[in-house]
Amino acid sequence: MTTLAPLIEGDTIGIMSPSSYITKADLDKAASIVKGYGYNLHIHKQTVFKINQSAGTNNDKLNAFHDLIVDPNIKAILFSSGGNRALHWADNINYDLVKANPKIIMGFSDVTSILNLITANTGVKTFHGPNLRWFLTHENNHSDIEQCFRTLSNPTKLFQYEKFEGPFIGGNASIIQYLTNDLDFADKILFLEDWNIEYSHLDLIFKHLNRAGVFDNIRGLLLGQFDNLKDTGRPYGFTLDDIIKEHTPKQLPIIKNAAFGHGDRLITIPIEFYF
Repeated sequence: MTTLAPLIEGDTIGIMSPSSYITKADLDKAASIVKGYGYNLHIHKQTVFKINQSAGTNNDKLNAFHDLIVDPNIKAILFSSGGNRALHWADNINYDLVKANPKIIMGFSDVTSILNLITANTGVKTFHGPNLRWFLTHENNHSDIEQCFRTLSNPTKLFQYEKFEGPFIGGNASIIQYLTNDLDFADKILFLEDWNIEYSHLDLIFKHLNRAGVFDNIRGLLLGQFDNLKDTGRPYGFTLDDIIKEHTPKQLPIIKNAAFGHGDRLITIPIEFYF
C-alpha cells in the first residue's frame, strides 16, 4: 500500500466536480466552512462548469482531476459533490500519474467508482467520506467532521468498526454493482449504503452481488444507512432485512445500521487493498 502524507492544518485541499454540478452559492458556503477548520482551498475552474446536470464534459472532469493530482502544492483532493456521471470518465484516469503523485482523495455517493478504481489500480488508499457540499448540509455534525479530519491526519492507521478490522472496500451499493469485474473482494470487509431507490431496485442490486460471488468472497458486510427507500406502484413488500437475509450467506458476519450514508451520519472509512 502506498504511503500517504497526513493532512494537517494549513495544507491546501484541491476541489473539483466529478459528477453533477454544484451551484456557486453552495460552493462558496461550503468552502467557507472547511476553511474554518484551518485548511486552504484551491478550487479548480472546472468545479462550477455545467452541461445539463453534469459538471462539464467527461474530459473537463478528467483534466481537472489530473491537474489537481500533479500540483505539488495540493495535499488532498476533496470532490465537490456527488450526483451522476463519475463513472463516465473513470476509465480514462491515468493511474500511473496517480501512483506517482499519491495524495488523499475523498468523497462519497457517485464517486464510489472513482475511489475504488483508484485504490484497486494503484494501491493508493482513498477515503469514503464527506464531499465539500456535505459540510454545508451537515455543518452541525461536529462528531463526524472531527472523525473525518482525525482520519485524514493519520491516513496510514488501520480502520476498525466494532468487530470489523480492515481492509474495507465499498460505498454506494448502486455504484458498487457496476464494479464487480474490477475489484478483488476476497477477504475484504464490504461496506454499503444507498438512498432514494426502490426496494425492488435494491433487491436486484443484492441479487447481482450474490450472483457475482461477492458475498461468498468477503469476510464481513458492513451496512450503513439505507435512507428514503421507496415502494411505489404495486407494493413490493420485501423489506431491507428480507433482502439481506435472502441474498447473503448465513455464516457471513453482518453489522447493520452503521454510521455512514446519505442521511444524518457519515463517518470517514478508508478504502484499501493490500498490495
